[in-house]
Amino acid sequence: MTVTKVTVTLVTVTEVTVTLGTGMMSRMRVSVILVGLVAWAAHSAITAAAEPVRIRAGDYAEGGMPAIAPCESMLLDLTGVSLEEGSGGADVPDTLAVQIQRDGRSDYYAMPFVPGRVLYDLNAETLTGRASPPFIGFRDGAFVHILIGYEPFTRALDEGMFRDFWSLTMRVER
Repeated sequence: MTVTKVTVTLVTVTEVTVTLGTGMMSRMRVSVILVGLVAWAAHSAITAAAEPVRIRAGDYAEGGMPAIAPCESMLLDLTGVSLEEGSGGADVPDTLAVQIQRDGRSDYYAMPFVPGRVLYDLNAETLTGRASPPFIGFRDGAFVHILIGYEPFTRALDEGMFRDFWSLTMRVER
């Protein structure tokens, strides 16, 4: 059997022409099967795209510079990250701050940092804009600075001021 003609639309296969060994032509519709295959492929693609980017911060030297693909959210895994201040001060980190630099501007976002917690989901629901527009994800061409520390005075992050114990910088690129 040899397939000699296949006509496909976006949602369904409209016609398949098959030549049998005897030369006889047979037309059959296989819409149901291929719609199922298209639906499965679309589901797989959506599922793959929905998987959040996961950054294991302990895999990078402080400061770092990993590249990530554009995404709506990111899981930050702090396993193995040391947050020792080093100066013996009594201040403790209480904020996870995100600075996004893109197109000549800097936007600041924050969420509570909880000592001992190792997994943080950075997304529009968990990050609060600090004198910045609502968080819309990590866009192509941006530099992202993730910092853990505290604000030296109330609303200091609104002015770009932050005392960090740890930081990681990432590039967002396709």
